[in-house]
Amino acid sequence: GFSEVDPRAFTVYRDAIEAMDSRKFASVDGKSGNSDRLQIVYDSDRLTLLESKEPTELAGITVNPGNVRSPLICLFEDRVTQQRMYAVLVHQARGNETLRNEQAKALREWARDQSIAVIAMGDFNYDFEFTAERGNRTFEELNRDNILGWVRPEELIESSWTDRNKDLVNDFPNQLLDGFFVAGPAKTWQPKSRVIVREGDFPDTEQTSDHRPSELIVVPTP
Repeated sequence: GFSEVDPRAFTVYRDAIEAMDSRKFASVDGKSGNSDRLQIVYDSDRLTLLESKEPTELAGITVNPGNVRSPLICLFEDRVTQQRMYAVLVHQARGNETLRNEQAKALREWARDQSIAVIAMGDFNYDFEFTAERGNRTFEELNRDNILGWVRPEELIESSWTDRNKDLVNDFPNQLLDGFFVAGPAKTWQPKSRVIVREGDFPDTEQTSDHRPSELIVVPTP
């Protein structure tokens, strides 16, 4: 799942992944967010795409009033296990806390109504602080009622870089903004996640992303 994608780069990411692998890959390209969109690239040899959508509301709650990214929701069927699962990619609002909290609540309530596995991923902007061991209100809304289970990384590592005064020091150290949540049968799929650190990825430059990639491993059961 990719966030903040310029639509002119959709084929770049998909082709780059396919060039490094013998399998066939396809993508679902977001339409909301103007030049700042979402993209899901998937192994089309392993997964069959049954449905994709970008709703402006979930569970009767507005998630996109018209000027932000809608969640990108894909329904897949695993060709090996025949399991069906929803992959939900989000980039929740940063500058609008009220909207971000509503987006979190909507995702939770939508997941509550699903009978199949849900895997939610992306930049949730939940500001989980390592020292305090807590996130913001968005994090609380996502975790409320234990509908969505946060897949805590095996090691807490900063997932993003912000340096507004250019002093080469992260303005928000020891925080996670990105990650994964699972719901329904996916909670039993032994979910494990990690933040991937590559040499020279931070401090952020024009040649690197300001977010580190995260990996989720699940083991679907028949």
